[in-house]
Amino acid sequence: MTSLLEVTNMSVRYPIYTGLFGKLTDWFTAVDAVNFSIEAGQCLGLVGESGCGKTTCSRAILGLLPISAGTVSSEGKPIDFDNPQALRDWRRQIQIIFQDPYSSLNPRMNVRDIIAEPLINYRVGTKAEAHKRVAELMDRVGLRQEHMQRYPHEFSGGQRQRIGIARSLALQPKILICDEPVSALDVSIQAQIINLLGELQKDLNLALLFISHDLAVVHHLADHVAVMHQGKLVEAGERETIFTDPQQDYTKKLLAAVPSVPRQ
Repeated sequence: MTSLLEVTNMSVRYPIYTGLFGKLTDWFTAVDAVNFSIEAGQCLGLVGESGCGKTTCSRAILGLLPISAGTVSSEGKPIDFDNPQALRDWRRQIQIIFQDPYSSLNPRMNVRDIIAEPLINYRVGTKAEAHKRVAELMDRVGLRQEHMQRYPHEFSGGQRQRIGIARSLALQPKILICDEPVSALDVSIQAQIINLLGELQKDLNLALLFISHDLAVVHHLADHVAVMHQGKLVEAGERETIFTDPQQDYTKKLLAAVPSVPRQ
């Protein structure tokens, strides 16, 4: 089966300038020759401590950061990030759910306009069709349609994250990147959002890249797990294999730091 998302030897490097005149003296490698793939209906959990390069990896996949080496492909076709139309087409196929649901929503826009914004930007359907699509999406993520005219500050953190999820689904993407989507939420709300993402993954046959430092959450949602350390993937495999028989010392240390990993 052809992968919806395939990352091949991807590296991201930043120049280091020193001296009065800003001379280029070195490069910092934030992501170093990373490889992974995700098929439709699967979830890959990308885990590691803060600063290991997880978010940089996701930004590069989206084309928000330049890739220094390697490729990102979908269904066997490399993405040409230098081609504006190709990049626009790619961003219709892949969407992101951010860590902080409040900062990712425009406080001057009501919920209806926030969710409809991708449809308007891509000129999908008429205004009436866009509003109908918003209503469907609000129902899908557990929001009440009568709250369409409300603004982000009128919702709880969990509700705001549901708004972000609805917006990410507007263009019917094939791939969702979830960048620490529950770390800013209360524990009880985290479970609701994780369950919602799991339902959406199965119902819509989505490929999920789930980025998190919370191994318990990853264990619940992911089919496969990739462990990242200092910009490199140090271990990857099926969920149960990684959790029950880790091979790398760094993975063992991550698991040992979790008080209790729930078993299914």
